[in-house]
Amino acid sequence: MPWHIREAGKRGTGECCLERQSTSRFLIAVFDDWADLHAALEDLKLHGIAPKGAVLFARDDSPPDPLLRSAEVISLLLAETTELPLETAQRSLRCTAGTLAHALAAQSARGARRLAAALKEWVSGEHADALQRHVEQGRLVFWFELARPEDLELVCGRLVQTSPHVVGMCSLARAEERPKKKPALKHRQ
Repeated sequence: MPWHIREAGKRGTGECCLERQSTSRFLIAVFDDWADLHAALEDLKLHGIAPKGAVLFARDDSPPDPLLRSAEVISLLLAETTELPLETAQRSLRCTAGTLAHALAAQSARGARRLAAALKEWVSGEHADALQRHVEQGRLVFWFELARPEDLELVCGRLVQTSPHVVGMCSLARAEERPKKKPALKHRQ
């Protein structure tokens, strides 16, 4: 079922996203498996949108070789991933290296131990808990970074059509607004 994040209110209340001028805006969609994510990325490409963003997951598998060969977008999203120091059920939490990974690692450095606690900075507690459950169930959480505001309606509409679970929106502060010292991240290539 789609959900919506309001962008008004106080930071950290779950009612809004970060209230900083220079932010990256993300649409969040949840997929059951690599094939479903691939189909969504191909759908965006068919509509003239080049997918950019991150995949957050706690799975032991990777996309099957045929999918990787035909889906350069998935390959790019997984070319460099980061293991995050946040708790999930039984598996390591991984994320595409970049804005989202650094923001989640910073939340961990500030004391967040669970993924849901880290996400509550940008989404409501209910949605953060739902996203943690999706990750723990082996689903893929795709954070599409919106490059142009005018693409919002199209991208949101396409993700609502292709994601069987969740579609939402939030914003994260860009790297230049985060503290100078970044937490150590483990990268896998």
